[in-house]
Amino acid sequence: MILKKVTFTGVDDWTNTNHMVDIWKKNKWVEWGYLYSKNLNGVEKRYPNVKKLIQHFKSEGYFMNRSLHLCGSVVQEILSNGLINYDITYLMTGINRVQLNFNLKQSHINIIKFFSFINRYPNPFILQINDNNKPFINAIIPYVNEDRFHFLFDISNDIKEIPKPIEGRICGWTGGLSPDNLEQKLIQLEEQLPKDLGIWIDIETGVRTDDYFDLSKVEKCCEIINKFNYIKR
Repeated sequence: MILKKVTFTGVDDWTNTNHMVDIWKKNKWVEWGYLYSKNLNGVEKRYPNVKKLIQHFKSEGYFMNRSLHLCGSVVQEILSNGLINYDITYLMTGINRVQLNFNLKQSHINIIKFFSFINRYPNPFILQINDNNKPFINAIIPYVNEDRFHFLFDISNDIKEIPKPIEGRICGWTGGLSPDNLEQKLIQLEEQLPKDLGIWIDIETGVRTDDYFDLSKVEKCCEIINKFNYIKR
C-alpha cells in the first residue's frame, strides 16, 4: 500500500491553531477533520462551537488540508432534500473534502436531490462503507467519476482480514487507531492491500485525552508514520 494522507478528526474548541500549523508544516500529508452536527456543536467536546469552527477556518492555517465531517440531521437534509444551512455553505469553501456520516438503515435518500446537492460542489465526498450502505454505493459506483467519491472502511474491531478496497476508487480505513496500535495496524494494512494502492487513514478517538483533541498524540502518530516511512511520496 501507499499511504497518501492521514486525517486526524475531532479538532475542538481548545485546539491550538498555531500548534496545528507547526505539525502540518512538518507533515504536509496531514488532513485536519472537523465534526459538524446541528445538535452537538458546542455541546459535546469533539463538536466545536460553530463560531470557533469558522475562526479556525479563518486562521493563519487556512491553507492546510481540512475535511468537514457532517453528522446527524444535516446529513439527512442532504440525503432527502439536497439542502444545507448557511454555516455549512460557508465552511465548504475552506475545505478539501466532505464526509457524510450516515447509515441507510436509519436514513432515507432521494437520489435526484442528493446528486443535485453533490453537483453543486467541487469537493470530493467521503462515504462510509457499512452493510446498510453497500447496496447504494454499489449502485452509484458505475455512474460517478472516481474523484467525486472516496470510500471509508471501518477496522475498529480486532479483525484478521482487512476489508477489500473498491477497485479503481480512492479508499481509506478508520476505526480504533491510536498511537498504541498504529504501527501494528499499518503493518496489517501493508500486508493485505495491493502494494501500489494509494490509501488514507482516519484517526479520531485515539488522539483524544479526556475527550479533548490531543495534539501530542497526533505528533506521536506522525513520528511513527515518519519513522517507518509509511508515507510514500
